[in-house]
Amino acid sequence: MNHLPGVDIEPLLRRLLSALPLHAEEGGLRQSILEQQLLSELSAACNERSEAQAVVATLNRLFQALGVLDLTELQQGRWAFVSFPASLLARSILETLACPGQTFFEAGYWVQGNHRPEEVIEEQRRLLHRLERQRVSSHPLGTPRPIRTVHVAWGLIKLNGAFLLRAREDRKRPDVKGHVFPGGRLDPTDLPVVDRTPSTLEDLFRVDSRVAGQCLPTTLARELAEELDLLPGDYQATHLRTLAPFCMLEGTRNCRSYTQYDVTVYAVRLSRDAELKVLDRVDRERDEWTWFSVPDLVASKRADGKSAFIDAIATELKADLERYLRDDVPDSSSTPPAYRLDGDSIELPSTPGAPILKGLPGRETPLSFVPDRQEWELLMILGHHTRGLPVQVRAGTLALLGAGWIRLDEMALRSVAASLAERLEKVGVPCLEIDTAGHCRLSVQPERVFFSPECFDYSWQDDGPRKRICLRLKPVKLADAFLAGHDLIVPLAPNFVRNLAATESGRETRGDFERESRDHFEPAKALGLRKFVAATRKAYEIVVPPAEA
Repeated sequence: MNHLPGVDIEPLLRRLLSALPLHAEEGGLRQSILEQQLLSELSAACNERSEAQAVVATLNRLFQALGVLDLTELQQGRWAFVSFPASLLARSILETLACPGQTFFEAGYWVQGNHRPEEVIEEQRRLLHRLERQRVSSHPLGTPRPIRTVHVAWGLIKLNGAFLLRAREDRKRPDVKGHVFPGGRLDPTDLPVVDRTPSTLEDLFRVDSRVAGQCLPTTLARELAEELDLLPGDYQATHLRTLAPFCMLEGTRNCRSYTQYDVTVYAVRLSRDAELKVLDRVDRERDEWTWFSVPDLVASKRADGKSAFIDAIATELKADLERYLRDDVPDSSSTPPAYRLDGDSIELPSTPGAPILKGLPGRETPLSFVPDRQEWELLMILGHHTRGLPVQVRAGTLALLGAGWIRLDEMALRSVAASLAERLEKVGVPCLEIDTAGHCRLSVQPERVFFSPECFDYSWQDDGPRKRICLRLKPVKLADAFLAGHDLIVPLAPNFVRNLAATESGRETRGDFERESRDHFEPAKALGLRKFVAATRKAYEIVVPPAEA
């Protein structure tokens, strides 16, 4: 390999090797040498003293960065190694640099590609991560410079208040947040052909890259096609915000380094067909896709331990993150309004043959038809799923999708759903959506889907200084599904305990008992219970039955 013109580096490094101070393998016996002596040794082999000064200054800096020189001695202008292994590392590096053709890694070690052995990639990751972690944590001013730039397009898909995230390559690592929004990094193929030149790399290394800013919509379109089979006609992507530059020690596999991120966020509005296409894709690839609620994203973790890497937007918005995700990111569903029964409520009966109630609390009216056994079972599955309550389905009959949708895989179930939708239409309550592929859902806002009080029971808990009630949504076994039960512990104020006891025994209550009941049992609405106590003409009544002894 040719040297730079006028510079023969090998003799300089050899002289330096011979002049390096020694250190005993055992004990603390060691040499030290003045840096000026090293300069004198090298100057004899140089055309210019400045060449020797450059070599010594470079190695001084390198050895300091490696932590092998004694800094106390160095402040005195002397070189001494902190230990025998430190001297070995220094000599190993110098021997390698001084020998033409010598390398630290075999030829092709750093070549990228899927053909590379996984153990090599993992070794590279550990090496780079170790160096970068130390570089970042030990920066004397606390302002390390990033060595990697990533331009990212995120497409936010939000249905029923939940956000869709995909699994990352490194999701199985315990120290890595495993899920991200759909979208991804800008790729050279996203650039116009005229910009696919080596000189463009300089612009792309800038966090405010001109080329990246122009091409991120192309990145988003490519990623949505690759990840979700979405074509341009399936959705509209609207720019929401470009985040401030964000730096972090990150990167999948062997790209883990201190990285500066340029993230642009888009809202994705799906057509109805595309919405169902996404939901079917998520159902087929359950290991790849996960729905995160707004509280999940604020905590960056779900109850099941799945975590979200949204640090760039979380860092920028801070305490405003929850409000932004809830209010400023629009729903991705295509139908405005998203629900046919918009602003109204329904209450599903506890048994077949009982009527469905429609209307606001206190003004509920029964529909003029009652569902039969098959229709009631389908309604209960849809109601629990819409509410986000656990449903276990019989394999091969139906699939639970996101946003309250289910897919009916049995033709008999599709016939039941079609008949039920028609009957609901006839009584002026078109709250069941269905298509020819068997997708169906209750077209009602989730928080307005309730269950009859007979679907619940309650029992007293008296194991502490204050009494509590255990409210239970009772489990239901159906032909094609099992609706798991759910317990809710409700702490009670002393005055409310007295009023409840009076109501149970038929005695008169004091104060605004109905309002107190609403306040105490507000969390029960998440289970689909409208109210625990109702007012009659003469008194109050607990509408939830007590649990059987």
